[in-house]
Amino acid sequence: MTEVRHAGAFANDGERRVALEFRTRLPPNAILITNLFLPTAGDTLEIDLVAITPLGVFVVEVKDWYGEICFKQGCCIHRGVEQPDPRDSISMKAKKVYGLLRKESSIAGLDVATTPLLVIANDVVKLGGNLQKSVSVRRTVEAAQSVAAGAVPGHCQSPPLVASEIRALANLLFSRHNAVHQRRLANYRLGDQLQSPFEEYAAVEVNDPSHRVRLKRHSVDPLMSTPKREEQRAIATRSAVALRQLQDLHSSVIPLVYACFDDPDDDTSIWIAYEAVEGPPLVEASATSSEKLAALAAVAETLRACHEAGVLHRALTPECIILPKDRLTPVLLHFDFARVQGRPTIVRSGVDEKLRKLLYVAPEVRDDPSQVSSASDVFSLGVCSVEVLAGHRVENANALGVALRKVRRRELREFLARMIDHTPGRRPAMPQVAEKLRRASR
Repeated sequence: MTEVRHAGAFANDGERRVALEFRTRLPPNAILITNLFLPTAGDTLEIDLVAITPLGVFVVEVKDWYGEICFKQGCCIHRGVEQPDPRDSISMKAKKVYGLLRKESSIAGLDVATTPLLVIANDVVKLGGNLQKSVSVRRTVEAAQSVAAGAVPGHCQSPPLVASEIRALANLLFSRHNAVHQRRLANYRLGDQLQSPFEEYAAVEVNDPSHRVRLKRHSVDPLMSTPKREEQRAIATRSAVALRQLQDLHSSVIPLVYACFDDPDDDTSIWIAYEAVEGPPLVEASATSSEKLAALAAVAETLRACHEAGVLHRALTPECIILPKDRLTPVLLHFDFARVQGRPTIVRSGVDEKLRKLLYVAPEVRDDPSQVSSASDVFSLGVCSVEVLAGHRVENANALGVALRKVRRRELREFLARMIDHTPGRRPAMPQVAEKLRRASR
């Protein structure tokens, strides 16, 4: 199915219907970008839909109109009301997009056919007047079929674009979208994007700029069916649910969570606001071996408490263990895939695929993401510990074995080997892990 990148929220159901029809009919290697805001000199162009296909680029304006529409010179009449002809606007936008693509050095020499198209979202509509203008007017289904076939008057892409070129064009346009961090979001003002495996931003409270927070964005595809959207919402809110359940631990290793809310202006986004944590992952931190072992022991003790509180992390990676700049006590982040007692285990909507690909995930979880236990978190912490003590990341199981052999202290090396044993029953319990790492740090 065609990839869809939601730059912004749909303005109406008509835009949603058109995007869904395009996604259904375009080839799998095409890319759609919805609600793109491109900054230009002194202005911002709002583009409802950009379709990048092997047959070129189509810049689409969507009108959720119905009834009778009559196009005249310089204007159109919709249900008896005269208004500017939207074909003039979308023609200008297509020229701007074409100019941007031509100017970009990374795709220099690539002549991309860029064609404007006006789509009327309602198929039951009567079109009349001057329809011979250079910008074609199509109903939803007809428009999707025309774009898929490249059968729009005046459009000719030769030679066809290959997959890498399509992706490069999409990346370029998406990167020029007006950054989300320029917005005010609910009670927060977003700042710079953070280095994180997720989409996260530094932010401050509007009424108290001295109060800094982290804002994490989760994307929910509005084109999906209702059940699948609900699954995505469950994933998006799972971290907040887990952190709230852990607040009673009063642990400095667990960040405070302040809010979880829908984006008021973007129906593709859910945000989590939690305690600001600034610092590198423990594996990259400038700390002594003893300090790193003490930090790992603190993580183990916290995971033990999490397990007792009914929360299994399930996807512990080095990016989840942050060492703040101003202290040696780590912070444990990213409970997005956590299993929370009393809540359904999330194994669908691509979560199982993501878990299967993570080197840090226990083998039993990779085989079946619902088969998670405290021993699974022991395995993940074991892999992270090997990396932290080796001082570098590992790419695969062979590299993990090499890194483990670099741990000089035999007793500690053998204990870490038990932690990453593929059989859950052979791994030490988390309280043993905490005690062993704590003693090793002294």
